[in-house]
Amino acid sequence: MLINRELWLHPFPENHFPNWQCPKCAIGILRPLDKTLSFEESGDITTEKIRHGEYFDYDVYTFRFSVLLKCNNANCQERVSSCGHGYVRENDFDFLENEDGSPSISYSEVFIPEYFYPALNLFTVSEKCPETVTREIKGSFKLFFADPSAAANYVRKAVDEILTGKGIARFATNKKGKRVRIPLHNRIVTFGNAKPDVAKKLLAIKWLGNEGSHADAISKNDVLDAYEILEWVLDDLYVGYRKQLENKVSKINKTKKPLHPST
Repeated sequence: MLINRELWLHPFPENHFPNWQCPKCAIGILRPLDKTLSFEESGDITTEKIRHGEYFDYDVYTFRFSVLLKCNNANCQERVSSCGHGYVRENDFDFLENEDGSPSISYSEVFIPEYFYPALNLFTVSEKCPETVTREIKGSFKLFFADPSAAANYVRKAVDEILTGKGIARFATNKKGKRVRIPLHNRIVTFGNAKPDVAKKLLAIKWLGNEGSHADAISKNDVLDAYEILEWVLDDLYVGYRKQLENKVSKINKTKKPLHPST
């Protein structure tokens, strides 16, 4: 299932918070509580001078913000705190003119979140997923906004846990009788003997996770790619929604009629 990247990648203005799903009930949408959004200039000396100087350059004006969000599901009402940074951008489609006929340019603050507590779920992890795997995925969610590289590393560790849970050895004994760790790549290859399609996807996640070991080598978009691939893997190994759908397709094509005819 493809992830809606509009929710996770783009700055947003004050009056258009994204429709983030509640991490507790997974039903409600988080909405900012009245009067909890607060933002102030970053305090950088250069920014402060420009902000109060004769010529204000919006391109270098930055600020920090915090906000308290509340789930709009009446049976939940979970609170989520968030903070991050922002900047000022020129508004689109502004056709107003000054008295001298020159274009009137207006600006608005836009916000980029870096932390959420509790962490948001970038995709739904089924309860059928092993706890050891879920723990690594949730660890990735906590770091997605602030540190995509670290988030990618957690996804890589989730692959490790998947293989361990499927009985693929994590350690081996070398010729000297010493216990050594088996490289993740080799473990994926071994798993591929039984599940070649899944192993191919795990390998792609591994490459992305490897890049996560290098600062600034991986973007949020890359991590979302890893999440999409991982979600497919989890469904194939633990949930089976796609298999159920394939079975329905096969039955419908075989019988050439509905599975649940009206009475």
